[in-house]
Amino acid sequence: MRALEEQWELSRVGTPTRLQVTSEYARGPSRIVSRQWTVGRGAGGRLETTETFRFDSAQMREPLRDTVPKSGWTWRGVVLGKL
Repeated sequence: MRALEEQWELSRVGTPTRLQVTSEYARGPSRIVSRQWTVGRGAGGRLETTETFRFDSAQMREPLRDTVPKSGWTWRGVVLGKL
């Protein structure tokens, strides 16, 4: 089995009156880890951080890579040139 990993990223930066949009494209193996926290006051009135979002691309890739050999196939890495 051959798998091609692609990544598209769209970012919006600026103020509501001056908004800039940037985009990036990449392909090939990579690991993306993204986390988001919320800061607020806890029951005792102290500041606390709570993780509200987590994404790790390895959590998507590893089950696929584990399933391929169990199905009698072989996982092959593909080296790509630049676009």
